[in-house]
Amino acid sequence: MLNYVPESLNVEIDGEKLHFDKTYMIVVNNGRFVGGGMQMTPKARIDDENLHVIIVHSILKIFLLPIFITVYLGLHTKFTKYVYYKKCKHVKASFTTPQITQSDGEKTADVTSIDVKSTGKTIHLKAF
Repeated sequence: MLNYVPESLNVEIDGEKLHFDKTYMIVVNNGRFVGGGMQMTPKARIDDENLHVIIVHSILKIFLLPIFITVYLGLHTKFTKYVYYKKCKHVKASFTTPQITQSDGEKTADVTSIDVKSTGKTIHLKAF
């Protein structure tokens, strides 16, 4: 974390164009949990067709760890100065330098843009 240099990010969310300086991460998710219990997108519901976007930006590195700890309780979204959170249907993002992305745990290197759309389908999960 100490060596990471935050990047400039251009993003379009449901047609609204935004720019973030010093972006640490962007997360596009349709479920509430990631990584074994972290509530990255605490308002997301896997049984609807919405995407949820989190952008962590413009924060001093000294505050990253305290805010990261609050992810387990889903409280990081309260830090609105540093954590942008929005529900949407379509996200396009472009990075100034190649980045590493993850989708369902699979990494892809040298990515300069992403385009994520809701399919309009609802996911129904039945536990057996």
